[in-house]
Amino acid sequence: MIDIGVTLTLLLIGYISGKILERRHFRRLISLEAAYLREITVTNLRNKPLAGEVEKAFLCMGSVVVASDYFKTFVASLKKLIGGRIRSFEKMVERARRESLIRMIENAREKGVDEILNVRFETSTTARGAHKKGVPCVEVLAYGTAVKYKK
Repeated sequence: MIDIGVTLTLLLIGYISGKILERRHFRRLISLEAAYLREITVTNLRNKPLAGEVEKAFLCMGSVVVASDYFKTFVASLKKLIGGRIRSFEKMVERARRESLIRMIENAREKGVDEILNVRFETSTTARGAHKKGVPCVEVLAYGTAVKYKK
């Protein structure tokens, strides 16, 4: 009986601490996104009405690999038995997408660009192994064409 209590207590501690850390990280990502998007225009349009003569253009990118924690993996395995959306993995992919976007913008900011055009995201799952064991991970690559206009 004590073993079950210890297990449930550890699961509860993992769940609560994971939620707190995840919320804190999302708040940081959202504030960084808002700050960066005030400085640089980011769009998924291929062509934008000309804002001037282009001085330089280059590919900018940002990538990130995010792993699921053991509690989310446990809950997801239970959810697979029932069926339906696995919201914990949706959050993981959203977090990876936001983080890769921020890293792409930071890459472009270092070079002093005015905007990023044709932004795209590529996603892949990694680190599952041949027998589907291990912790699920997702890699997201954000890339786009960084443009600096002549003043």
